[in-house]
Amino acid sequence: MDKYVKVTIVIGIILIISTPIIINNLYTIQQKAAKPSDASSTIVMNEDSTILSLGSSVTFTTKANGLKGREYPMIYLVCTQNQAVVYGQLDHPDVTFILGGGSSQWKLNGGSATCKAYLYAYGGKDRGNDTIRLLAETSEFETN
Repeated sequence: MDKYVKVTIVIGIILIISTPIIINNLYTIQQKAAKPSDASSTIVMNEDSTILSLGSSVTFTTKANGLKGREYPMIYLVCTQNQAVVYGQLDHPDVTFILGGGSSQWKLNGGSATCKAYLYAYGGKDRGNDTIRLLAETSEFETN
């Protein structure tokens, strides 16, 4: 027998013997791979809402689970007076929000407001439009 034929036969035998082992290991690795979390996203205000007022600093602790592809988390904080929006700010979760911001109708009006924060997933495209998904929201809170 030619030496190349012998080498080819040996390689063939090795492949036949090792293929089930390789496939079994791949299956085991796939089973143990981390799966995306099915846990829901959360947003929690870090400050005591009973002491907040116009000009107060507000931060949030967030968990944005289930982000897809190029999505990233954003917080929208909105405040109303008599059901009219007087302040809104969209920013990253690590930002410190200043109630009323630098310029808003709330800052002009003064007084108290009812506020709520929303955690959104921004990014991705759907038929050319940006996608925005609601992940979580706080309860409404009143300011002084």
